[in-house]
Amino acid sequence: MLEKVKEMWEELNRYHCERSEHFKSHYQAMSFEKRKAVLLRKAECGEMRVDMAFDELTGKAVGYIVSTVCSDNVGEIQSVYVDAAYRRMRIGG
Repeated sequence: MLEKVKEMWEELNRYHCERSEHFKSHYQAMSFEKRKAVLLRKAECGEMRVDMAFDELTGKAVGYIVSTVCSDNVGEIQSVYVDAAYRRMRIGG
């Protein structure tokens, strides 16, 4: 399922890289494959969930959220993205 969010994740990473003053090198060095490996490791100790939002008219994926829950029942949002054209439209609300 993570492969389905790759393009959106890369857009999110570019967004942060362009705007970050203090973590630019982090975003420049990060690839989807590196991030995916981290998420899969986190999922080994519990559960990972990937939810996606789609444009109902076109079927295009317009957003996602990746969350994990570890064995001690601690949950964390790992990544969240909504396409700029769809923001402030209550996507996922």
